Amino acid sequence: MGTAIKPQSAPSLEMVLIALFLFFMIVQHRRAHEMLLERYRADENQHALVRELRTAVAEVRTLQGILPICASCKRIKNEDGGWEAVESYVRDRTNAEFSHGLCPDCATRDWGHATG
Repeated sequence: MGTAIKPQSAPSLEMVLIALFLFFMIVQHRRAHEMLLERYRADENQHALVRELRTAVAEVRTLQGILPICASCKRIKNEDGGWEAVESYVRDRTNAEFSHGLCPDCATRDWGHATG
């Protein structure tokens, strides 16, 4: 006589439920992990943008309001009540620099011909 093969019993309902629960937990864990990674990347990006913005704000200096300027010599009245050249006033309060030249109207008026 040959060896008798024992029939396999079907998995119990309890085992099926445990397997489904574990599968569900693994899927949820993966989703949570992906969401956390995405959030981490977004936070890092936000921190980098904030650093860039702070650097830019620190470098920006602007003039605001109405500047009292002489209609004749074009000097600007400063906070102390003195008058100073436009170039020095702007240079001291911003990061701007000036280069000088003559516009065609002034070149004609002052030199008799326009410059190129």
